Amino acid sequence: MEVSTPGSLGKLLRQHRVAAGLTQETLAERARLSGQAIGALERGERRHPHRSTIESLADALQLTEEQRTELAAAAARRRVPAARPGEPSADEPVVHASLPYDLPDFTGRTQEIATCLAAVPSGSSQTIRIIAIDGMAGSGKSTLALHLAHQCAELFPDRQLFLDLHGYTPDQEPVSAAAALEILLRRIGVPDGQLPHELEHSAALWRSRLAARRMLILLDNAVDAQQVLPLLPGSSGHLVLITSRHKLADLDGALHLSLEPMSEPDAVELFTRVVQRPIEDQQGLVKLAGLCGYLPLAIRLAATRLRHRSSWTPRDLADRLRDQQHRLVELSAGNRSVAGAFELSYRDLTTRHREVFRRVGLYPGHHFDSYTAAALCGFSVHDTRDALEHLANAHLLREHAPDRYTFHDLLRAQARDTADREEHASERKAALARVLDYFIAAVQHAHSVIDPLPGMGAAEHNLPPITDRDQAMRWWERERNNLLATVRAATQAQLDAQAVELAKALVPFHSHTGHAQDRHDVQCAALRSARRLGDQAAEAHVLVDLASACHYLGRRTEARTHYEEAITLARAAGSVLVEGRAVSRLGALCRSEGAYQQAEQHMRAALVLFRSIGDDRRAAVTLIGLAMVYERGGRYTESLRAFDEALPVIERIGPSVRVGRSYHGRGLLYRRLGRHQEAHEQFQLALRHAQSLHDREGELRALLGLGLVEYNQGKHQAALELLHRVLDMSHTDFEMIEAEALTATAAVHVALGDHDTAAPLHEEALAIVATHSVHDLRATILNNLADTYMAASRPAQAAARYRQALTHCHEIGLTHEETRANTGLAHALERSKGSP
Repeated sequence: MEVSTPGSLGKLLRQHRVAAGLTQETLAERARLSGQAIGALERGERRHPHRSTIESLADALQLTEEQRTELAAAAARRRVPAARPGEPSADEPVVHASLPYDLPDFTGRTQEIATCLAAVPSGSSQTIRIIAIDGMAGSGKSTLALHLAHQCAELFPDRQLFLDLHGYTPDQEPVSAAAALEILLRRIGVPDGQLPHELEHSAALWRSRLAARRMLILLDNAVDAQQVLPLLPGSSGHLVLITSRHKLADLDGALHLSLEPMSEPDAVELFTRVVQRPIEDQQGLVKLAGLCGYLPLAIRLAATRLRHRSSWTPRDLADRLRDQQHRLVELSAGNRSVAGAFELSYRDLTTRHREVFRRVGLYPGHHFDSYTAAALCGFSVHDTRDALEHLANAHLLREHAPDRYTFHDLLRAQARDTADREEHASERKAALARVLDYFIAAVQHAHSVIDPLPGMGAAEHNLPPITDRDQAMRWWERERNNLLATVRAATQAQLDAQAVELAKALVPFHSHTGHAQDRHDVQCAALRSARRLGDQAAEAHVLVDLASACHYLGRRTEARTHYEEAITLARAAGSVLVEGRAVSRLGALCRSEGAYQQAEQHMRAALVLFRSIGDDRRAAVTLIGLAMVYERGGRYTESLRAFDEALPVIERIGPSVRVGRSYHGRGLLYRRLGRHQEAHEQFQLALRHAQSLHDREGELRALLGLGLVEYNQGKHQAALELLHRVLDMSHTDFEMIEAEALTATAAVHVALGDHDTAAPLHEEALAIVATHSVHDLRATILNNLADTYMAASRPAQAAARYRQALTHCHEIGLTHEETRANTGLAHALERSKGSP
């Protein structure tokens, strides 16, 4: 057995450190050791460091030769003949340090390392510390564990043992707990003749031999907790590092660390270190790291390929990896591959779990819940949820929120490749058809909660639990991008009838939220399906919704073309309903362009069509549109009469969103008539209604109306607060509302005498409407800007803007703005004559 004078090395080291005027941290830095290692040596917890450690300390302390010899002698081990009972004799095959080498290019994981080092037991620790590191294949679990083990090795002088449990090793069965104990007992010197035959006895002997020692044990590549539980020491002061592809939740008291993919900067740095040659194209490396999914194994394999092909640039390799169908094939080097690592995890699954993994890999969206997955798989929600939880524990899926799952990009590719290989094409198409049916039912159910209409039945039991408007809107927003991807996938798979039906179901959602680009993209995909079906009525229906999206996006020429084509198709198909929708929406387009006469003609025609088929709801909505046309044309009595006729019908049978829009329209009319209190009441009703429905456009328009009423009443600060709320909420999705809010805000600043702030706001509003050809709003803004110049005593510039406003008013028949421009122009010209 080995002995030394207790504390002699620690006392001597501390004397030299203090004499040199160094702290433990400074000495550790100079000697390239950890601060914990210096502390352990000085406290006598570690008495026999490696010779290289003594040399590093002597160099850092600048010791003389005599002092070096003395320090080395204090650290030396001496043999005495006697052995303690149960200890191996001097000639037994004892393993003291079996850790594999630490990678010289280890990169990143700073936070994870700090967390683990903080948990490493000190010499006085009364506990055993178990650190269980889990993560998906290729995430760098073993690399991190080895790096940690080497950093901590000096704190565990008795032994540092490494054992690969082969949980996921090609063509090799996992090591059983009994076999693992036999290996470990031999490594600490137990002769074959003393090895127990029972697992329980082996575990007891293992724990006995580890008592009163400080050992570091790295158990790599574990299958599950049951494999490692018998291997754990029973005494304090040990460090056990365990790696596994599964979350080892059964290890009570362990520090559990789940590895995510690397951060982008760390991934790029690792790529640079592995490639071992200068790379000027840093952006190319960033792109490569992203294509590797920031997965350490993928990065190492890709960087190795680049290192051995000196003629390749990062962009050359990126071009190869960009092809998703072949990316996994490219991520290989020698006998190692990302696909091979993933395949081992897949083969470890049960038949049912494999099927779920493959099927959810077919999902066209990015993330999903158990209801969506159940539809894909054709299983019950309960069984599917259990399978998803198992896949998440195995790091084949990531649960980023309760019951919300997603794949790592490379695992998604693996799942799809596996499905292509193991599922028949008809099975893959059937899975997509099932998820389409599910989404159609789910969207309709969510819409029925937000805007219930007569005849809507109860939800099916396998739909998500949506019981109120908040839940419905949150569900819609969560699934927004997934729904678009699903429509596109349906069109690509020629599931045309379902693609058209889902696109139709999504229209109210896009109308509520103002996602005009989403609506455009969904309807474009559905249009291809509708045309393949040869159903003229369905095609016309899609064209109306596509035209509405173009209208919102300011692409008015496209919108008009689509409306006119829809009218032709609907008439040919004999679909009065779709014809009425197209004619009514064309009228709304004309109204927004200031073509009030054409707008009135189209809306009256639509009114006749809807009434002919007894569609009171759409007839009432069309009446609201007519009321707004009358208001813009200065026909206030007719406008009020149309509102009064339509509103009771809308309030009774919906759609609910139109109730709020009706209140808003009446508010505009009352404000135009100078009946500010009544206007304020209507805008408040519109605001409350829009907020209850999560109708963003309605909410913005109501807030804008309230701001204008406050301005008209001279309450400038209150007006600015409301208008700023509109501006904060309206960017991108509601540019026309933004333009109205900008010019209204400028008008308030003029009233406050701040002309310099006002003019640029008007100009910004003009720039928005110029790209959308909104002539009536353009005339209003031009008049507002001219008023600003007049208030700033710049009559010549005011006159020029009034003339521009008059031109637009003449073109579209905008009565009240024309009167305003004529009056303003007269004043501007009069003041210009008196100007020097």
